[in-house]
Amino acid sequence: MSPEVLSGLVQASSLTTLVATAIGVLMGLIVGMIPGLTISTGIIILLPVTFVLLADISIALLLGLYVGGMTGGSFSAVLINIPGTPSASATALDGYPMAARGEAGRALGIAITASFVGGLFSFLCLYFIAPLLADVALLFRTQDMFALVFFGLTVICSFATKSLVKGLLSGVIGLAIVTIGQDPVMGTHRFTFGQVNLLGGIHFLTALIGLFAIPQLVSNLTYTAEGMPGGVMLQIGLHYVDVLMMLMGPVKRVSGMASQLVLPGDNPDVGTLLMTHENGAVSSLSTSYASASDYYLVNVYGKKMSAYYNFFDGLRCLKQGDGEQTPIAIEPTDTLAEELIEWADAVRGGQPPEVGGEGATDSLAVVLAGVKSVAEGRHVAVAELLEG
Repeated sequence: MSPEVLSGLVQASSLTTLVATAIGVLMGLIVGMIPGLTISTGIIILLPVTFVLLADISIALLLGLYVGGMTGGSFSAVLINIPGTPSASATALDGYPMAARGEAGRALGIAITASFVGGLFSFLCLYFIAPLLADVALLFRTQDMFALVFFGLTVICSFATKSLVKGLLSGVIGLAIVTIGQDPVMGTHRFTFGQVNLLGGIHFLTALIGLFAIPQLVSNLTYTAEGMPGGVMLQIGLHYVDVLMMLMGPVKRVSGMASQLVLPGDNPDVGTLLMTHENGAVSSLSTSYASASDYYLVNVYGKKMSAYYNFFDGLRCLKQGDGEQTPIAIEPTDTLAEELIEWADAVRGGQPPEVGGEGATDSLAVVLAGVKSVAEGRHVAVAELLEG
């Protein structure tokens, strides 16, 4: 080992250098995990600080920021499917699906371990192979550069295992983005449309984040059945089912109806439960994500009297033989606050809960029976859910 390399290792192993490297790595992780805040930006922000530091500490600080930033890009790639750095784009392909399955910790662990091992391997390659590669690079000619670029384009096909057309199309889009700006040889303006800001072209990281972020944002806004099984039917709270079962008795059979009207995606945003009670009464619960405002409607149809409730008109009853509905004065309350107070009193032993564990299970079975009814297009007996 040459004396210069040995001296460099001694300087890199000093306490101050290691502390500077650790600080740089921490800052790099923060910079890298924020999409759009590039490693170059972090180095530019940190560069004035190095003016008052020793050379070895400054280099350790900047190197730590660079390496930490490369690793930090994997955090956003795994968690939100938006790579923080260009190198993290490959991490998003496997890391985000793992996070969606609840394996985010394992995905981040694999990414950090791979980054550490890859960093050590690249360091050894740089030390032993870089001098030889430098000699080879000086021999590169135009045809060699073309072959290298063509090889990079063919690699796209290996990622497009499901659709070769999509892979080729993504390559064409990438080439189209690269051609924007000023020609490096002739100085010709290409696809700038008179905009001075486009003379420098479109930054690679900007295009990458846009191509990854926009589809992910659109996907997050889509109201999918995979993201929320049952859709709007789960908006029918157990509290309202509890009230109906307290008034009308246990529910025997449920018929659910739902439709997708307004929200994008494949999940219903309006729905109704039509319930047949064991005593022969019929009740219904309706809910909607597509309405312009919060609105709850509860209808109870009995043999001698029917009751109707909504947010705006309050509680009204219609007795058999009456021609008009009779309003009943009730005090407006917050049902969520009521449930929390009731739960707190039950925990403290002040009073038993309105609905015990078995009753809550029955109410949940009613809602799930409605979800199953919508999915299968048939009446569903509550007993099917309770027995299953």
